[in-house]
Amino acid sequence: MSPSSVAFLFLTTLFLLANTSCVQEDVRVKIERPKISLPSDTASLALLADSAVRIKDNYTTCLAANALGKAYRDACRFPQAVAAHNFALNAAEALQDSLLIARTLNNIGTVYRRIGLLPIAADFHYKALEISELMTEDDATLKARVFSLNGLGNVYLTLDNNTIAEQFFRSAMEGESKLGSYLGMAINFANIGSIFQKNGQYDSAFVYYQRSMELNSKIGSEIGIALCHTYLGQLAESKGSIPKAITEYETAYEQLLGSQDEWHALTPCLAMARINMETANYAKALRYLNEARQAAERIGSIEHLADIYKLYYAVYDKKGDIKLALDAFRQAEIFSDSIVNIKTINDIQNIRLNIHNARQRRLLDEAEKNTLAQKQEKLLAMTILTLLLIIVGAGLVITLFALRSRKREQRMAAEFQRVKDRFFTNVTHEFRTPLTVVMAAADDIIKRSHPDSPDALNAKVINSQSASLLNLINQILDIAKLRNGAKATAPKWCRGDVAAFMENVARDYVNMAASRGVTLEVSDTPMPHADVVPDFAIKICRNLVANAIKFTPEGGRVSLSFAIDADSIVMTVADTGCGMTLEQQLHAFEPFYQGQTDSAAIGTGVGLSIVKSAADEMGWNINMSSQYGSGSVFNITIPTKPAHHAVAALDIVNTGAHPVVSTDQHLPQDDPETDELRSTILVVEDNADVAFFIGQQLRENHRVVFAADGVQGWQKAQDVVPDLIVSDVMMPGIDGIELCRRIRAAQPTAHIPIVMVTAKSAHEDRLQGIETGVDAYIEKPFHADELVLVVNKLLESRARLRTIYSQIVESPRAQKPKPSQPENTPDQQPQDAAPAVVSPADAEFISKVGDAIRSMMSKGEVDIAAVADVLCVTRHQLNRKVNALCGMSTSNLVKQIRIIKAKELLATTNIPIADVATECGIDSVAYFGALFKKQVGSTPSKFRTDNLGER
Repeated sequence: MSPSSVAFLFLTTLFLLANTSCVQEDVRVKIERPKISLPSDTASLALLADSAVRIKDNYTTCLAANALGKAYRDACRFPQAVAAHNFALNAAEALQDSLLIARTLNNIGTVYRRIGLLPIAADFHYKALEISELMTEDDATLKARVFSLNGLGNVYLTLDNNTIAEQFFRSAMEGESKLGSYLGMAINFANIGSIFQKNGQYDSAFVYYQRSMELNSKIGSEIGIALCHTYLGQLAESKGSIPKAITEYETAYEQLLGSQDEWHALTPCLAMARINMETANYAKALRYLNEARQAAERIGSIEHLADIYKLYYAVYDKKGDIKLALDAFRQAEIFSDSIVNIKTINDIQNIRLNIHNARQRRLLDEAEKNTLAQKQEKLLAMTILTLLLIIVGAGLVITLFALRSRKREQRMAAEFQRVKDRFFTNVTHEFRTPLTVVMAAADDIIKRSHPDSPDALNAKVINSQSASLLNLINQILDIAKLRNGAKATAPKWCRGDVAAFMENVARDYVNMAASRGVTLEVSDTPMPHADVVPDFAIKICRNLVANAIKFTPEGGRVSLSFAIDADSIVMTVADTGCGMTLEQQLHAFEPFYQGQTDSAAIGTGVGLSIVKSAADEMGWNINMSSQYGSGSVFNITIPTKPAHHAVAALDIVNTGAHPVVSTDQHLPQDDPETDELRSTILVVEDNADVAFFIGQQLRENHRVVFAADGVQGWQKAQDVVPDLIVSDVMMPGIDGIELCRRIRAAQPTAHIPIVMVTAKSAHEDRLQGIETGVDAYIEKPFHADELVLVVNKLLESRARLRTIYSQIVESPRAQKPKPSQPENTPDQQPQDAAPAVVSPADAEFISKVGDAIRSMMSKGEVDIAAVADVLCVTRHQLNRKVNALCGMSTSNLVKQIRIIKAKELLATTNIPIADVATECGIDSVAYFGALFKKQVGSTPSKFRTDNLGER
């Protein structure tokens, strides 16, 4: 590079760094702009940039100048490249577009990195990185950030600071992966590979170079592919594989032959010169050196020229040409000194520029603050004036329109509410008549039947569910009554000890709380008297206490307490239950609202609406606080000042009939395990009545065990390993879909058929269940015969599979049938049975069982516990799964495999029978003979004679 070029770059650098000091550290402006089609040749780009400057189109100026700078940089015209990017930076700053500023700073840093001014290059890349990190991340800002990280990584790599360089490259790699940029990822793989190579980690370097090669090949990057061949050649040369290195270098050289990017083309050319010199092929080495020297002189690369003349010196020195070697050595020293001089100039620039930047920054900050303050004052004044005019002008129109619309909406809302309330009231009243008949009939059956008879038990289930439905109907009627009836008929006001009255109401729930394992604490604190409508107060207390108990898990606590606050009594109902999310709290008092996180689907969403309506009718204030997962607190403020009502004395003892439906429901007892031939069915259902009904339908022919929720069901599935599972979908803890997913994922339970009995029968719900492995869906309400038929057919299908699994476990792995092969062909398949298709997971499991038994049998006694350990299951789980898949116990399976092995040895060899017994894992010949005769029907000797005679 000529001295004039160096001087030009020095002055340009001063100007650029002074300008970039104007870029605020907290820049966050990013503007969406249209894409502009740019020409490819430098002449057209220069004309476009000049015309954009003349018309003050800063955006086009920035794009055209940046494109022009890149073209100059690729042509190694570095002073012109810096000048072009300078125009781009001025335009980007005029636009106050942070993204364009960051891109331009990265471009300038790349130019300075190319010419070896590494500190200046790092400064520009750091500034670009700082700006990009302050902006909201999207593809464009992420791309600018990755550009900065790559640039900084290359700077530190050139300075041999490999640790920091690798950190930057890996951060850049992460960003390129998010962007899906194969080219960027390929470059970073190559850069990290070069770091491994420098550190002597050749295997790791090879892996990264190969990955870079794959990505470059995928996008067809000729330069990237050529550079990868160069890196692989360097790696082969480092490991002493010279022929491999020459092949890679020649491939890279030929790939870049005639390329416009002479900077990168110099790398394989110099590599070919060096390796030919080292292999004493001096003519070839000089040819490559001459070609490299011409290219380096064309692009003015001092660093390359220094390396070229060093190689000249080495070649001539080995050839013994002292004069030419000395000339080459002098030229190498001259170019090396030039590099040192440039670096010295760079250090001087840094000192001067730092002082200049600090002074400029102070002046610009002060000026900017003053200008910004003036602009803000003017903008504020104009904004206020404009807003006033808009508000005054539009306010009149909006007010008139709003008044008319509000009156019309109020009339429509009131009419709609009356129609809706009347509909609910009429429908719920109609429900009461059939419910009365159903409950009376159920009571009559209970009285006429033996307490433990099936009819009496079924009637109790009918009665319990009817009472729940009646309670819901009463709550819906209470909402309608509080909205309309309470206003139509004057409520009966009383005055007295409201706290004592509420405490008596709450104590009715002590047994309900105890049945759920919840502690109910009711205070007994004297309080001032207050006015109250007893019916409303009872509804408030019962709903709050019942809700708190319902949503509090076993071992939790619910409390009712009172306190005095000025002229009011504050009643507090607190629990340690599941709590509510912010979204649930916003809608808690709306009728029929239930949050999306109610995994157990508890309640109907009417209780708190009744509480709110009743409190409003009496002028009481209610508020709540809740934290999800920690519980809820409801506070009701009750005024103690006498209201303007004719009041009677409050009867604190008579709290009315207790309408609470018993929640002390316990699942039926599990059937005892008495007959191994009976199939075991696990019923997972949180409603005790539904679980009892399902159990009643299946107990006649099967053993039934129960689980109250998904968590308990998952535990029992592992412990019992049932033959079939009948599960609900909506349950507390984990739902039926998650339970199915866990059962299918666990090896001991993956084979179990699953039947979902659920009210969620939408198309999407069915698809979700099928995806997770549900074998059959039955909608609620369901017919008992349908459930029994589905269960029996699934068990029949499982029985047909046992023959196939028995063949798999008896045969060596190479001879087992294909997992997807059904037991019968389509023509032979019974029409009333589900097709028996072998599960690949079950086939693999049972094959492993056979392999483990045969392996232990050849070494001696077979330990079933050891077989279970090999398969990572418990002995009980192994026995249950083998019995489910093969229809026999694990010990009988071992005997069967032993007999199969014995028959094979007796029919194909002449070894003594004692040795046959040993090969089958049996030490006693007598026991072996007895077992063989029991299983085969003849003695080992006779079996051998018969089979050898046939042969």
